[in-house]
Amino acid sequence: MTAPVTNPLVLFYDGHCGLCAHSVKFVIARDKAQKFKFAMLQGDVFSKMVRGSSTGEIPDSMVVMTPEGKVLTKSDAAIEINRQLGGLWNVFAFVGSWTPRFLRDGIYDLVARNRKRFFAPPPDACPLMPPEFRGRFLD
Repeated sequence: MTAPVTNPLVLFYDGHCGLCAHSVKFVIARDKAQKFKFAMLQGDVFSKMVRGSSTGEIPDSMVVMTPEGKVLTKSDAAIEINRQLGGLWNVFAFVGSWTPRFLRDGIYDLVARNRKRFFAPPPDACPLMPPEFRGRFLD
């Protein structure tokens, strides 16, 4: 197993959303370098790290905070996740970064609006994680 990154990115997710829960599992499975830590949007970590430092409206789906404190939302967050995962996912990041933001954010918003309809919420907000992944969650 790879040693964790000293200054990880933080992936904030909606703890009541099935798609978000699946996305977190997706990232964990592919983040071999352990570049990401995870915390729920509904938690204290998010309130302390993001709400106080951000002036814009934060969506209730997924948000990425870089080690420098930059807050990425919507398709920018998805592009950064793919970029950090590397490999083939970098191709998706490259294509996404060349797609006009209004178009990619429009697609992101469409999925975000319908995510709870198509993906069942997790049975509880804090599923049991295998011990090797528990240290990657901040809440």
